[in-house]
Amino acid sequence: MERAKAAVHPSLAAFARLLSSPIEGSGGKELLVVAAHPDDETAGLGSQFQALRHVTVAHVTDGAPMASLARRLAWLFAARQIRFVCTHPFEGGHPDHDATAFAVDAACRLMRREGRIAPQIIEFACYHAGPDDPVFQNFAAEPAAPSLEILLDEKALAAKRRMLARHATQRRTLAPFMASVERFRAAPDYDFRKPPNGGRPL
Repeated sequence: MERAKAAVHPSLAAFARLLSSPIEGSGGKELLVVAAHPDDETAGLGSQFQALRHVTVAHVTDGAPMASLARRLAWLFAARQIRFVCTHPFEGGHPDHDATAFAVDAACRLMRREGRIAPQIIEFACYHAGPDDPVFQNFAAEPAAPSLEILLDEKALAAKRRMLARHATQRRTLAPFMASVERFRAAPDYDFRKPPNGGRPL
């Protein structure tokens, strides 16, 4: 896989190094993916799983109250000594994605308030409303933030497409995620009191 250069951001640069040189035997302490639905992590960063032997994935679709979910995530981050948490952007593409982004942010704020070291939040590109049509596998223009673009070679793309094909009931929904690119960025400092993407939900 070819990794395009990203604008300098300390968290994003460290995340890029992890993807390039995953640490064997880390026991899952490096990266935890928090996704709203069981196919989201595959669409967002499916090509990375083969190299990241110790990645942990958490799905948060059990309808738990948000305060409870944030506390449960904070406990999980601390218990596993997570360095990076990879999750959805807050962009109005899907209400479950936005709720998950808020919960992850709240969990990290809670940890810092309690004097604990919180993981760095890294977002994987999903989808949002564009000026005319939906935009897939890219971030909304606002809030602006540096991003890392990973171009998938034929082998990586074929493996990801096989993973996506396992979600047979979501075939139509996942069709736009077959592109040969994955994008990541450090989470911007959102104001969750305001609607995402300039008030343009998908």
